[in-house]
Amino acid sequence: MFTDYDSLRKELSAFDRKLTEMQQDTSDYYELRAENKRLRVMLKFERESRQFKLLPAEVIQHSQGVLTIDQGSVHGVRQSMCVVSPEGIIGLVTHVNPLTANVITLQNADCRVDAMIEWNRVRGLVQGTANDLSSVCAMHYIDLNDEVNAGALVVTSPDSVFPSGFPIGHIVGTPTRQNLSQSANIMPAADPFRVDEVFILLAIDRDADDLTARDTE
Repeated sequence: MFTDYDSLRKELSAFDRKLTEMQQDTSDYYELRAENKRLRVMLKFERESRQFKLLPAEVIQHSQGVLTIDQGSVHGVRQSMCVVSPEGIIGLVTHVNPLTANVITLQNADCRVDAMIEWNRVRGLVQGTANDLSSVCAMHYIDLNDEVNAGALVVTSPDSVFPSGFPIGHIVGTPTRQNLSQSANIMPAADPFRVDEVFILLAIDRDADDLTARDTE
C-alpha cells in the first residue's frame, strides 16, 4: 500500500509539472499572438504614413503620465518631438538621454495639445488631468456658443505641433460651462496605460491641405 501511495504521489507530482509547463506554453502562445497582431498594425500604419519619417520605439516604463522609451539622441530623438501610435497621439518627448527618452502623455497635466472637434472644427486645448487612476483628459477653452456632442471625435488642429487631423480621442459625458468657455472630457484614442510600442515623428512632410489651413487661420 505504501509503495502504491509513493508511486501515485510521484505520478501526481509529474502531472503537476506537466500541467504547469502546458499553462506556460499556452500563456506564451497568446502573448506572442497578441504581440504579432500589434506589430502587424504598426507595420500597416508605417506603410500608410509615408509623409512621416517614423522611428519605432518600445515602452520600457510608465510612471505618472510619463513613458520611458528605448530610443534616444543617438537614434535621432530630440526634445519636443511628437509621439504617436496607430490609434492616435501619445504625447511629446520632454527629456532625451543617449539611449532612452521620456514622453509625457495625455494623462500628464503638462501635456497640452491644440485640438478641434472633427465634424464642426470647433477649437480648444486638450490637457491631461494628472489622474493616475484614469486616462481621461479634457478639452478646455471651447466657445460657449459652440456645439459639443458626446461621442464626437477630437483631432489635432492645424495649430498643433502634431500633424493636423490626427486622432486624440472621443468626447465623453456632458460639457461643463464656465463664465467664458466650456470644457469637455475626452477618452484618448490610444490608452497611455496599455501602449507597448510607439512611433516618434522624426520628420513631417506637411501636405497641401495642412499648409493651407495654417495660412488661412
